[in-house]
Amino acid sequence: MHVCSLAVLPAHQNSGVARRLMERLETVGQEKGCCKLFLHTAWAMKEAIQLYEKLGYMKEGYLREHFYGEDFMVFSKFIKSSTPYLRVQANHSCVLNQQNKRKVHSSRG
Repeated sequence: MHVCSLAVLPAHQNSGVARRLMERLETVGQEKGCCKLFLHTAWAMKEAIQLYEKLGYMKEGYLREHFYGEDFMVFSKFIKSSTPYLRVQANHSCVLNQQNKRKVHSSRG
């Protein structure tokens, strides 16, 4: 799942709104069976970067001159999938749950 844009009105900044929005997006992603969330932000958005890192997002790379010539940073986070066949390991890789492997094959016919 890719988070395209997130903004909080100045009057509501520093009140936990962005954190709650991100947590809700993660929940929706889980409900939809997503394994990983992606987002990008301008490198100058220090507060946003701090929030994403506090929420467990990892830097994946950079987008050079991505938006009006400004460089952006790419972040991602593996989330637990709602499907019982996948699990997220501590090293952020999704793997097939071996004890459910037979169920995966039998459900495909």
